[in-house]
Amino acid sequence: MVRAPTEKEYGQWKVALESQTADNTRATYVRPVVHSPQHPSMHVVVVDLGSSAVRAGILGQQISLPQIIFPSVVAVHKATGEKVVGMDAYQPNIRHNSNLFYPVQPSGKIEQFNINVELMSAIFRKIFSDLNINPSNYMVMLSTPQKLSDSLRAALMDSLIDDVGVQGVCMVQQSLLALYSYHTTSGIIVDIGNRIEILPIYDGFIIESGVSRCPYGSQKVVDSLKKSLLENNYKFSSDAELLLVRYLMEQVCYVARNFKEEERLCSSEPGKLQRCVNLTKFSLPEGTYKNVQVEEGRFKSPEGFFNADLWEMDYPTLHKLIYQAIQSCPMDNRRHMYRAVYLSGGVTMLPGFVDRLEYELSRLAPSAVKVEVEIVRTSDKYTTS
Repeated sequence: MVRAPTEKEYGQWKVALESQTADNTRATYVRPVVHSPQHPSMHVVVVDLGSSAVRAGILGQQISLPQIIFPSVVAVHKATGEKVVGMDAYQPNIRHNSNLFYPVQPSGKIEQFNINVELMSAIFRKIFSDLNINPSNYMVMLSTPQKLSDSLRAALMDSLIDDVGVQGVCMVQQSLLALYSYHTTSGIIVDIGNRIEILPIYDGFIIESGVSRCPYGSQKVVDSLKKSLLENNYKFSSDAELLLVRYLMEQVCYVARNFKEEERLCSSEPGKLQRCVNLTKFSLPEGTYKNVQVEEGRFKSPEGFFNADLWEMDYPTLHKLIYQAIQSCPMDNRRHMYRAVYLSGGVTMLPGFVDRLEYELSRLAPSAVKVEVEIVRTSDKYTTS
């Protein structure tokens, strides 16, 4: 037993001791949930801006899932300029007379992020409308991408304070919030939304030399599955239809432990891996597929994370990027970092993803080092970026 006089020294001792053992000490005791005190007069709305979805909810004393979630899309009427936000923007009678915009998107430059500030007021107003609260009584904690320019941050604050009328705004990087959700301040965050961001963080500070970003992510899985479906005579092309492809991905896709073995099984025993997905619950118009059969695309679509050639991408594989991030850390901390790889993003919840990533990373790590990859198991709709 080690008794430390301060919490900071306790954390330093904990990291130092864990770096010298291959045992998982976190599995030997129960970690209580510590409820941080909240001032009774403080009203806060937490907003997470994702490229695919916006999640929001009122901050409370108990841990909870977001109260609202909707697609990050705005339909702007071609004649009147009227804006419709979220799932309603995909309604045929609306999108036929409107232009669809996705306000939160990675830019062409890997190091930057684009946000269409002119459309954000409509998104923020929808949040407060759906929560049925008065924005003038609340402050906002806004979860934002890491590489957001100062001008965009200022514009978002102006939108929230001047246009929407909130009391105040606090902006926090998504990567740090993702790490804090694991009740830790040190580790490798692997955030996969519409692109990949890998950040080594120690004691709450990002080790910039180990940060990696790639301009692809979950959307490449959707695009690969769409291509596979087209090869089997299923055509999905419109923005609304691509939501169905994303739904199919969430329902049937998985990451193979041995990709070559799955390919062999698929060719030697046709139909063995085939799954049928019923789409009738979406009340689709006439002429739309009611049932979709998926086989090879189930495991081939996400394989690009571990074999970039399948996506025709000239980037390192996911496990190599994580390995590079760990190698950027001080030598004394690397053993701990191998056991502190934390995933964020809905695509990381595909069956087999964690096991495959642990396997591939273990092949790169020193033989005596234990590799652990962790993921928070919650409903997919609250975690897809």
